[in-house]
Amino acid sequence: MWQREMPQMIYGQLILFPVEDFPELPRILQNYIDEQVKQKDIPAALKWDHNISIRSSLRSVQLIMKKCGIRTARRNGLTGIEQAFEVLKITEDDPLGRWGGRTIKSKLALKGVHIPRDAVLNIRRADNPDGVAARHPRTRKIHHHGLHSSGPNEEWCVDGHEKILNSMGIAVWGVVDKFSRLELGLWAVPNARLADVPPALYLRLVHKLGGMPLTTTSDKGSELSKLIPLVTTLRQKYQPFLSEETLPSHKAVKSVSNITRERGWRPIWEKELGNLLFEFKAGRGTSGFHYGNTIHE
Repeated sequence: MWQREMPQMIYGQLILFPVEDFPELPRILQNYIDEQVKQKDIPAALKWDHNISIRSSLRSVQLIMKKCGIRTARRNGLTGIEQAFEVLKITEDDPLGRWGGRTIKSKLALKGVHIPRDAVLNIRRADNPDGVAARHPRTRKIHHHGLHSSGPNEEWCVDGHEKILNSMGIAVWGVVDKFSRLELGLWAVPNARLADVPPALYLRLVHKLGGMPLTTTSDKGSELSKLIPLVTTLRQKYQPFLSEETLPSHKAVKSVSNITRERGWRPIWEKELGNLLFEFKAGRGTSGFHYGNTIHE
């Protein structure tokens, strides 16, 4: 446990403790930056995780990080050529060109490489100008209708995704919170249309989060034959004060109306699953896979 009373020194107009007294501090700070913790949130994170107290000002954090030699996007220690190498290297995992500058920057940060987003975009623009132009906001469709939710966990939207099922034998089933658009759970399953899959994953999520939503929304798939009565029974038992007429425990809508869940699939498919399927097909072709060969299959 870190000591609460720390020696102090004057650094300009700010009072900072000697970082030499905490040999683990540089590693801790670097991990926070690699995990993309905002600098303004670092004082609270240090206090919560390690019982280290520093002044809750951005300037204090910046001075301590500079003294510790923490790598950031502004101080990454990389030349222009090295930055281009790192960007082009990681985009080898994005053969379809689906990743934008923010995604690439985040993936690099998790590897301990910090490059400004503008630099990432400039490198990508030089390497693949057509792909960068296609991702410009003016080229995307605009949805003119909005969504309403009273707050977190009021409504969960559930559905399965099967674009890679036919080729790889893998489906994805997911739950997203309508209010925050947060992906509460994503599971890879052999078949998302089995009636036992949705209730099993739903219960796993409820157990993990320690509660259930007021209502659940899904499409009208036959695989929900067990989930709907399960959700209804749980609501009646643990939230009996809510009327089904006022707020149904489950709403089955057309797939195109399950907007929150359906919109959530697009970035997952474009940024991750599309590349996964591409690599799978490419590997199947270069490995000498033969259709109809039972051993290969």
